[in-house]
Amino acid sequence: MLPLILDIAFLGALLAPLVGRGSRRVSSSLAACVTFLLLCLSVRAALSVCGGVFVEHAFPMRGAIPGLPLALDGLSAFMLMPLNLIAFLSALYSIDYMERYTGRWQYDTLFLLMVAGLNGVLMAGNLCALYVFLELATIASGALVAFRLGSEELEAGYKYMAMAMLASLFILLGMAFLYAA
Repeated sequence: MLPLILDIAFLGALLAPLVGRGSRRVSSSLAACVTFLLLCLSVRAALSVCGGVFVEHAFPMRGAIPGLPLALDGLSAFMLMPLNLIAFLSALYSIDYMERYTGRWQYDTLFLLMVAGLNGVLMAGNLCALYVFLELATIASGALVAFRLGSEELEAGYKYMAMAMLASLFILLGMAFLYAA
């Protein structure tokens, strides 16, 4: 069930450009449906944890690499629900709000990638998986900050990415210290 949450978010991000080129409303409806499905899966995950811990691997490859480990305990299952509820409400709100802007399917793709990254952060099974999903969410949200491509948005996006890169450097440095210890 854990990889399914990520798979649905990534599939929605993959489908948004394909269906969004024909109709802007279809892309926004797809994002709302995907986030609603993620909300339903997160409620199901929270109900099924019941004090235990689930561990699975996302994106398994053939051979020696098992994939990114995902773990779900009570706290992460509880935090998945408000995250996906806010994502669903944001997707609903953006249907009308983003009508005046071009590039609706680009927005939906970035939004669903950010949601996938945040879900991955909450379900990360080790520090390497946490770092991968954190970077995915950071890059997608940085692109969302600079989405309208005006001078103010580009400046805000540049500042956001500069701070995020510095924070990522310190997180990577902290992970190196932890693994060295």
